[in-house]
Amino acid sequence: MLATPSPLQRRAVWGCMLAVLLVAGLLRLPLLGHLPNGFFTDEASTGYDAYALLHTGADQYGVRWPLFARSVGDYNEALYRYLAVPSVAIFGLNEFAVRLPAALAGILTVALLFAVVREQWGVRVALWAALLLAISPWAVPLNRIAFRANLLPMLFLLGHWALLRAMSRRPAWIYAATLAFGLALVSYSSARMFVPLNLLGFGLIYRRSLGAIGRPVWMAGGAFLALLLALSTYWFSSQGMARARLLGVQGHWSVVWDYLSYFDPRFLVLQGDRDLCHGLIGWGILGPVQGGLALAGLGRVVKDWRNPALRMWVWWLLLYPLPAALAGPGHSLRSIAGAPAFCLLAALGAVGLMGLAKSRVARVAWIALLLVGLAQDAGRFAWQYFTDYPRSGASAWLYGMRELVHEQAAYSGGPIYISNRIPVPFLFVPFYTAMSPREYQALPFLYDDLAKYTGYTMGRFHVIDVAKLGLPEGPCVLTLTAEEAQRYQAQWSDSWSVRHEVRHPDGHELYVLLEHR
Repeated sequence: MLATPSPLQRRAVWGCMLAVLLVAGLLRLPLLGHLPNGFFTDEASTGYDAYALLHTGADQYGVRWPLFARSVGDYNEALYRYLAVPSVAIFGLNEFAVRLPAALAGILTVALLFAVVREQWGVRVALWAALLLAISPWAVPLNRIAFRANLLPMLFLLGHWALLRAMSRRPAWIYAATLAFGLALVSYSSARMFVPLNLLGFGLIYRRSLGAIGRPVWMAGGAFLALLLALSTYWFSSQGMARARLLGVQGHWSVVWDYLSYFDPRFLVLQGDRDLCHGLIGWGILGPVQGGLALAGLGRVVKDWRNPALRMWVWWLLLYPLPAALAGPGHSLRSIAGAPAFCLLAALGAVGLMGLAKSRVARVAWIALLLVGLAQDAGRFAWQYFTDYPRSGASAWLYGMRELVHEQAAYSGGPIYISNRIPVPFLFVPFYTAMSPREYQALPFLYDDLAKYTGYTMGRFHVIDVAKLGLPEGPCVLTLTAEEAQRYQAQWSDSWSVRHEVRHPDGHELYVLLEHR
């Protein structure tokens, strides 16, 4: 039984937790619309869907209130799009508004981890776990991008917290848990495997406590299974399997090795994910100090293995890579559900090492040393992320599309032609011009395979194959990639002039707007 804290202790705990949430917010909210430096295709599609839902009750393709929304080449869970509707309504159609739900979900996930861990391990471990997640080099970069994966840890922790409350206080909380887990199933594709398997392990480990609740457990369990079966009919349909076909499923032995890669020290501590969209290259997803604490936490696993709470979290750790391993190794986004579990493991390591101190002075010294180490790691990560990443990560984030579309839209002399070698202009043009959703919904669908389309028209904007462009008869602008501009500019020098150049933060040319008078 956990000791009941005094009023003074409660105020101290809430003061510490508010400080942790402040740190989480300071790493997730500043410059949210500008860092990452650019805007990814999935983010633009999500944002314009939210804008279309706000104004028409249908997504950009005209589907009313979809559960799974069509995206670039596949279909995505639509929950994030609905969460983005209020922020788009308040702040307008821009990068900040679209990314805000992800950042808020990341901050709320920190608070929920504290709540869950406090139920099982007490305030001390809970505060350490929350702090580690607040500054996590795994969570922070992902919480700053409008990817639906950010919803999975938040909703799963919410359901987990409600389950613990149902077992210890009020059985009616089991229905709140069912709702949270149901939302988790439609938050991100990895949840299809992670959530049911995790709950299966939870049910086996806590079968006696759940059995004591009685009828509500059977009703909630039946509702969850019914939802699972209903969703499965979609998951195994051609639309539901579109993403799996796009990524491909590894062979049997490849899956085994890819699964093990998620426990490789190179992924966890030394190198991390090699995709620039997911964070800094050369930073493990845990960071040096947290990685060492997680290793120390393994001692607690061996020592207290009979503790059901510990076995549940170990089960969580063992499951977290499974959905990601089916598609490949070392992918921090697809495996984001593991971030809270590693933070708990590291928190157990921190408190376990603290317990080795023989005096109060030694414990205070250990806490101070640990906080300094974590602050140093977090400071180095934040410095690199906020100063170097805007330049080093810009290409991965399709930098320049905002400036490009705004310059195009500012032209009033005639048609606007865009090379089809420029990344998916049919997503960025409607997003950055806030094109009328009803007008956009009336346009024909593009092929899912983007390589198949050579032309597309959106009002004044015409996506074309530049090689087939004849000499225009009147004023217009033509947007080319830098490579195309080098090829065609000398040939067309008599009839075209440079209107604008979009350059990468390091100075090299990305796109060129040529004007024909």
